[in-house]
Amino acid sequence: MAKLQLRIITADSMKVDEPVDMIIMRCLLEDMGEHSAMGEIGVLPNHMPLSGVLGINPLRIFNDGTERRMALFGGVVTIRDNVATLMTEQALWSDEIDSTTAKSDLDTANNALSTADPTNRREALIATRQASVLVEVGSYSSTRR
Repeated sequence: MAKLQLRIITADSMKVDEPVDMIIMRCLLEDMGEHSAMGEIGVLPNHMPLSGVLGINPLRIFNDGTERRMALFGGVVTIRDNVATLMTEQALWSDEIDSTTAKSDLDTANNALSTADPTNRREALIATRQASVLVEVGSYSSTRR
């Protein structure tokens, strides 16, 4: 069966470069403002070419009957000729996340969001989203990298 080559590139390394069966990611449909929307995209081998903007969300990676998750913190994706290239500032596997710290950060971010004035609301929303993704991915047991 055909595979999709997944490449995840961060500012300091090539985090992933391997063949996979499928990925599911969430992309922004507009901007990061109050009117942005998210959409999930499943990508299989032989997917049509596309480019998109990644949100702050988990990436689901399926290969040989297993699922792994990775926290992505924005970036861009291009898909062409059975290669999915994701460029992001930061990407973390579940075993790279301290769940206790992530939960504490989420509580702190939620408190900041509840008291944020309009000028700080966007930053508080982003911090809350980042912490939520870390909690979600950190609670997922990774079977292997």
